[in-house]
Amino acid sequence: MSDLLCRLGGLGYGYTEDKQTNFAEEPGFATLAAHYRSLHPFDLARFTFETEGLLEEVRAVVARVYGTAQWA
Repeated sequence: MSDLLCRLGGLGYGYTEDKQTNFAEEPGFATLAAHYRSLHPFDLARFTFETEGLLEEVRAVVARVYGTAQWA
């Protein structure tokens, strides 16, 4: 799931990936949901909003670690 989140968030190490997904249908999410009942029901709108709010911070950290920013 972390790899999927990174790729969808544009953290693809120099390449972009244009992929749409339904997290509730991802095999990794099914595994998490089986262990964490609080994921039911899954609020994709809230998740997306909260994730977008953190992406700039994540991009800044990745840029510091790898040198230059890859995102415009």
